[in-house]
Amino acid sequence: MSELIKCNLCGDDACEVIYSSTITDKEALVAGHLACTNAGHSSHHNIVRCKSCGLEYSNPRDSIELLSKFYREVKDDFYNIIVVSRKKAFERSFPQIEKLKKGNRLLDVGCYTGVFLEIARDKGYSVCGIEPSEWASGVGSRKGLDIKNYGIEDMGKIDSKFDIITMWDAIEHFSDPLGALELCFDKLNPAGVITITTMRCEGLFYFLCGRRWPWFMRMHLYYFTFDTLKKMLDKAGFNVVSVRPYTHYINLSYILYKVGLRFSSLLNNFILQRIMLPVQLGDFMEIYAAKKS
Repeated sequence: MSELIKCNLCGDDACEVIYSSTITDKEALVAGHLACTNAGHSSHHNIVRCKSCGLEYSNPRDSIELLSKFYREVKDDFYNIIVVSRKKAFERSFPQIEKLKKGNRLLDVGCYTGVFLEIARDKGYSVCGIEPSEWASGVGSRKGLDIKNYGIEDMGKIDSKFDIITMWDAIEHFSDPLGALELCFDKLNPAGVITITTMRCEGLFYFLCGRRWPWFMRMHLYYFTFDTLKKMLDKAGFNVVSVRPYTHYINLSYILYKVGLRFSSLLNNFILQRIMLPVQLGDFMEIYAAKKS
């Protein structure tokens, strides 16, 4: 079941197809398509570009009802192999958070199993997370973390206000990213800061890959340039204060997993998980924005 949508940034429904769908009618959505480590690269619905503002997005796309249902059912048996490399990336970003923060109350939106929350807690922050996957939120809660099994639309159920909100590789999954940013605005204290990492659909690597760009995936609903994300943040009440390329770290276990060598003795090898390569190809960005007064 799919649905046609208007542009989330400007509301226009006039768009042009950039890349046609690679999904057949028989390929029904399942929870595995939405797992962090799923290997469905270059498997996607139509990728379109808004004729008015240039925002790129999936259209038509899987319905909100189906996405909500399957996000709750996500289980990611291979996520443990990338935890060490995720920690490395998060540690690299922390100095910028420390530089901009006005307090220590932190909310991580789409926190998955709470890897970032653990790091922030150990640094003295008061942390909370929201995560739609029952499995992922359960893993984090068993580590003593305050993780609500909520989707982004449930953020209003949280009574607290925060000084920092983070979205690590999350905004591209939301059916209504502008609405999500507006909810974050409401939950931030004055002068609060939001941190976002997401794909950046511009630059040499993006254009060289064309339709084979690996981040065109069924679970990704929106694809931002710096300009379109800046405009969306502005519309939601934020001023961008810093932007830089985002560096991922990929370990050898994850590379073996992606090429199909999924033997537990290799994937769970202590040494292979700690041999990491920094990857920065210009197609991911890390943005910091402050709440307007």
